[in-house]
Amino acid sequence: MKLDFSFSKWADGFLGVVRGFPVTTVLTLFGVVCGLLVVGNPHNEMAVRVLLTAVLFFPVSIALQQMEKQSYPGWVKIGSHVLGLLLLVVHFLFFSRFDEFVRDDFTQYILWFGLAVVFLTISPFLRKSLRGSVDYWEYNKQVVYAILFAFAYSALVFIGLAVALGATNALFSLNWDGEVWLRLWILCVGLLSVPIFLSKLPDVSEVQQAEEFPKELRLLAGGVLLSLVCVYFVILYAYTFKILALNEWPKGVLASLIVGFSTIGLVTFVLLYPLSKLESRYRRIFIILFVSFIPQIIVLFYAVTLRLKDYGLTENRYLLISFGIWLGLVSLYFLFSKSKSLKVIPFSLIVFLLLASTGPVSAFRLSERDQVNRLKTLLISKHILVNNVLVKGPHSLSIEETGSIYSGLQYLNSYHGLDSISDFLPNDIRASNTHPCKRDERGCADLEQITTYIGVEYVPGGLESHYVSFNVLRDTPRVLDIKGFDRLVEDLGEVKVGSDTYTFTIDKSGYEYKVLKNNFVISNVALKDLIDKLQKSDYQKIQKGFTQEEMSITYSDGSIDMKIYFDYITLIDGRLEVKDLKLIKIK
Repeated sequence: MKLDFSFSKWADGFLGVVRGFPVTTVLTLFGVVCGLLVVGNPHNEMAVRVLLTAVLFFPVSIALQQMEKQSYPGWVKIGSHVLGLLLLVVHFLFFSRFDEFVRDDFTQYILWFGLAVVFLTISPFLRKSLRGSVDYWEYNKQVVYAILFAFAYSALVFIGLAVALGATNALFSLNWDGEVWLRLWILCVGLLSVPIFLSKLPDVSEVQQAEEFPKELRLLAGGVLLSLVCVYFVILYAYTFKILALNEWPKGVLASLIVGFSTIGLVTFVLLYPLSKLESRYRRIFIILFVSFIPQIIVLFYAVTLRLKDYGLTENRYLLISFGIWLGLVSLYFLFSKSKSLKVIPFSLIVFLLLASTGPVSAFRLSERDQVNRLKTLLISKHILVNNVLVKGPHSLSIEETGSIYSGLQYLNSYHGLDSISDFLPNDIRASNTHPCKRDERGCADLEQITTYIGVEYVPGGLESHYVSFNVLRDTPRVLDIKGFDRLVEDLGEVKVGSDTYTFTIDKSGYEYKVLKNNFVISNVALKDLIDKLQKSDYQKIQKGFTQEEMSITYSDGSIDMKIYFDYITLIDGRLEVKDLKLIKIK
């Protein structure tokens, strides 16, 4: 058997890729070198900055080269390359300072990378006259196949070399660490995956619609994914009917599930798009799919709006709202448009990603502005911020107010940096400060400096967790006044009186004890007033603990007299957990 391989053929192929994608090749080489450097030294700022820029502009460079092959006017081709180079330089100089990254910088980078990938998929089809939706689908199908082939090829090579290196390491006791295998993977991706992918990228002018729809796609999307989408939406609609029927607060995970399941449904539609042009059965299925999106979008807005009211705008909520608006517009388009062009999805996605990632109405600027304003309003109302300057503590605050202030500062620190409130800092903090600001030459302070200065301590749970615990003073001997009572019940126990059985249960969401006689409710003991009173206590009082009487409640009706002494009352995401002793007298 003769192997059809030679170094000269490989070199010719590699040189062909270099000639076809020179900028992409340079970015890949820079990315590989900097990736190898970062593995050994993750604090190498220059290497990290070059790596981040190279990865981000990798798909952009391919998209611009694909545009170069199309019949665009010369000024468009030159202008796009100049703009791409300008954006690369600006990003490297101003947006890749990894040492100053906060969470919104990472989120913004991911959105920009998504924008670059979407631009790659649509770049050869920017002109209206260039090919139709089916050609666009076929072109991107071949792009995905090229990615999968390149990845599989480099993965096989990596596995083979990794086994060889592992054997060498074990036999010769070389004691290599995990960095060796990570460097090997970087080399395989950069020197194998990328050239193979670029060599297999289709020329849009030669893309032809396949005579037959791929059987593997029909099986995967038409069989597996479509069935999963049906199951997912049955689950979502069942839960939606539940919260409507019981008037419950929707769980926080609901919004993420709606986004995830809707995305899978949309991907299924894209994969089967040509069949919607050929078979009426799929046209009907996709009409049902887009109609089913609409109620879930409404539920998504409802779930997000509830949390907006209590916690304000964050990047995640902005992106959830943006996704809902985008999905709603796309659904309406495919329901009522005659052309039903698949290219509407990437074009509209580019617009929404641009708005969400860049400019004064982006997710980052709007959420930062909203959180700063909410925090400022609260600080002013408690006289912690006077004449736009923080006032030194301690201050009289309830646990809810303490938690809101701390979590607001914590959020700004994690997602935007505390330079967003640098205007509030008094001079004595600035004088001892060693933390530079991005936006304020006078400097910033860290979270501990600010919270210590205003006398706000850490409250467990963070920005949106309703976690609070009320406890009896530690090391306090328990002395119970049992006068007027004849029985003692611990926690959720039961007691027998003659032939009757009395059981005690707790409604964790409704904040009340229920007393059942032979499994029938005879009394409801409300705990909400006690919890509200405890929550209004000063934070220092809550940290220290309450007296036995402060942690008790007395109840009486025609069936039972009862006094409950609580060891602790804990609220976790609004749900009640207690430990107690009950003195009771059955009437």
